[in-house]
Amino acid sequence: MQFLYHENASEQILELDGDALKHIKAQRKRVGDILRVQNLREFRAYFYEICELGRKATLKLNHAKELSAQEYKGKIIWAVCDVSVIERTLAGLNELGLDELILVYSQYSQGNVRLDFARFGRILANSCEQCGRAKALKISLKNISEIDEKSTILLDFEGEIKDLKLSQNQTLFIGPEGGFSEAERQRFKHKIALNSPLILRSNTAIIACVAKMLL
Repeated sequence: MQFLYHENASEQILELDGDALKHIKAQRKRVGDILRVQNLREFRAYFYEICELGRKATLKLNHAKELSAQEYKGKIIWAVCDVSVIERTLAGLNELGLDELILVYSQYSQGNVRLDFARFGRILANSCEQCGRAKALKISLKNISEIDEKSTILLDFEGEIKDLKLSQNQTLFIGPEGGFSEAERQRFKHKIALNSPLILRSNTAIIACVAKMLL
């Protein structure tokens, strides 16, 4: 773990319980030890001294340090699929340095999926703690009617195989497991295909595309 996330990092006194307390006990921290804590809102680390450690931990701010700004790139649109698949994929997208993920319900999305953005936030915070990312991946839900077809490129087997170097105003759209409907293919004219003879699952495709775009 690179640091501990706490939404109130920067305040003079922090109290920890629950998972955060379990983490520092698992690391065998003791009273007097210094913990690095970040709030995922700024490029700054806060260092706290452990003052009490029992059923709760009390931390007192010792000093703060400005961090070098991290650059996150790219925006991906992903059609909603099984929520467990989304949850398993978020950490990888966050660790690859993707800037923004937009979820939409497409025609072949699972319509009964309930998206728990609070849980998504916890998954991303845990990922940031592990990989050292200072600000988490931005994630939102939009209606597919809000998506601009002129600047959106479908990842589709009907598309042309070409490099995934998109311009700044272009956004890649990854479909659900069932792919895109004919109406969606008609609406979004720009299409691209991966150079693979195999059919990729939706979450495999999005990880592969982000890796090719950013690394």
